Amino acid sequence: MSNKEQHRVLPLETNDNNILQDKSIDLQIYELFQIKSYITKDKIRFCYKKGLTQQSLYNEYKKSYDNDNKKCISFNTFRKYLKALFDKGMILDGEVLDISGKEKIKAYILPQDYKTFQFVPLETMRFLANTTNKNVINIYGYLLNKSKYRENYTFTLKELVVNALGYNAETSGIEQKAKDCLSLLKMIGLIEYSEIHELNNDNKPVPKKKLIRVNTEYKETTDKKQADSISINIQQNIISKEEYEKLWFN
Repeated sequence: MSNKEQHRVLPLETNDNNILQDKSIDLQIYELFQIKSYITKDKIRFCYKKGLTQQSLYNEYKKSYDNDNKKCISFNTFRKYLKALFDKGMILDGEVLDISGKEKIKAYILPQDYKTFQFVPLETMRFLANTTNKNVINIYGYLLNKSKYRENYTFTLKELVVNALGYNAETSGIEQKAKDCLSLLKMIGLIEYSEIHELNNDNKPVPKKKLIRVNTEYKETTDKKQADSISINIQQNIISKEEYEKLWFN
């Protein structure tokens, strides 16, 4: 099996949609399919449909929130996110030849033809999907992509809020969420950055972060107290009634 086949796609953009800024898409749910996927002899990535139910996926998703209803979205909201992945063509319901190439089976097909994407090692993607949330995955994907094409890249938390999470820069509390996600990614060794100041157009110093490196292999943290503290913050993933209505009924 080739190196790329051992990796999983982290999609960032289609020809007509910026995935990171689309709040109807939950990449954590999408990556649960990716980490369960196989590839056929003719290079089609798929998941066996048999046994892969909405409820079983939700149960797995909920584990990353310690099975806590106060941290995790409801099953009904989960189903809405799942439907969005199918509606937008990120997952297709179909049939493929299995990995032996002999038997035709019902499958969930994962198209790989994204305008912008990154490959992430399977073990790293499994770790992110099973232990973090969509905000962490979005920020990681955004900075991983920047690291491939931009040298000496600098960024702000507001930039992450708007471009990686899809929120208005003034949304209450969201900048702290971005900060917590960034802290976690740094702690597990996926992101390296330094704190700097850059002069703006008025020649005034503005605090920024300089991206040093984005890694594709995570490291286990030994600072359990710090990890638990950050984890509590990033797992506050409850969708307010107002946001729910904005996402699904407008």
